[in-house]
Amino acid sequence: MMGPFRPAPEPGRLAPLDVVRGMTILWITLFHFYIDTRGAVVLDAGPAAFLAAAGRLDIAGAARVAARAFVGIPGYRLDVFLFLSGLVLSLGRPLPAPEFYGRRARAILPTYWLGSLAAFLLLAGLAALRTEFLGGGFLEQLHGGTLLAHAPYRFEWRDLLRSASILGRFEDPRAMQVVAPSLWYVVLLGQLYLAFPLLRGALRRLGPWWFLATAAAITWGGRAIAFHHVVLPGFDATQTVTCFMPFRLLAPAAGMVVALGADGLARLPRGPVLWVLSPLAGGCLLVAAWISLDVNTPGTWLGVVGGVLPLAVSLPALWSLASVAAGVRPLRDLLTWTGRHSLSLLVVQDFLRLGVGTLLSARGDLADLTWPLMPVYLGLALVLTRAWHPLPQAVGDRVWSSFPLGAIGLSPRSERSPAG
Repeated sequence: MMGPFRPAPEPGRLAPLDVVRGMTILWITLFHFYIDTRGAVVLDAGPAAFLAAAGRLDIAGAARVAARAFVGIPGYRLDVFLFLSGLVLSLGRPLPAPEFYGRRARAILPTYWLGSLAAFLLLAGLAALRTEFLGGGFLEQLHGGTLLAHAPYRFEWRDLLRSASILGRFEDPRAMQVVAPSLWYVVLLGQLYLAFPLLRGALRRLGPWWFLATAAAITWGGRAIAFHHVVLPGFDATQTVTCFMPFRLLAPAAGMVVALGADGLARLPRGPVLWVLSPLAGGCLLVAAWISLDVNTPGTWLGVVGGVLPLAVSLPALWSLASVAAGVRPLRDLLTWTGRHSLSLLVVQDFLRLGVGTLLSARGDLADLTWPLMPVYLGLALVLTRAWHPLPQAVGDRVWSSFPLGAIGLSPRSERSPAG
């Protein structure tokens, strides 16, 4: 019998990529829980703090610094996802642009819209709960009574339209994170989807090296310009290079080039040597996190280079750790299932974030419980994802069946997972 988190076999799908994706979305979930309960990390998670503790032979202190850095530095996790998206999309068979856009819309929009609606209903329900137990008016609690990343999370009625339209999220940085805050990633991913048919054609015409060089020129040149000039009104330099695809183009472009060597991706390496190398892989992830401290900082060369350097350091490490995880069948099945349901998990952990925000409003501080509650939080996120995922799928099937999708070759059930 198929277990609740055991993925059904999918011929032609590269399970290693799902394992890495599963690791990365769980990593993002931990990061959100950390900053919601403790706030953003500062110098106490940097390499200087680690070396100081190590110099005192304070092994426990060094481990605490490493844990804070690994979990709490914003870093480059989305660049990992963009790399994997470029890779997975390129491994699929080429499609005409209308059919490609139809499949991507089917994969993303039902979960996005239903998740946004559910997040609003939860936001309103939690506001009513706070009104009952903490006082204040309902509208006051709804518009600013919850906390997110240790700051008030503001809601306006127009946010419903901003979220539903998707384009409304481009209004300003706050609008990027309305209603369901983590779904701003769909806006970033959507920019990649819109450009992908053009990118695929450019790769075919230019060849891999010229294609990468062009993507690097667009990414680095665009970031350099954004750091010295206002490119988008309302967005500062850091927000601009974070939220818009031209300034992060190199990561998915690299994934597209790697897809050309797909024959070597079908199997993960095996052997006990990978277990021995696991601490080294963990160290590479820690170094990548420290490098990423300045990847969006104006006036630094790392800011211009962006996430590509920590990405280059971390990807072999993530692949190695995925190889180790693949050798433990229950862990492999869990991570593969998680990777295939990464968008649903992204939605569900937003529900949990809003709940944590209400707990913070009531209790005032959860910092002392952050680490003990992390496994509980992850487990709850996975269970809720298991319960949530069939709902947008069923709604999507019903809605998509109302449209003449046969014209673009898309049946209601032909796209079951947001693979890209």
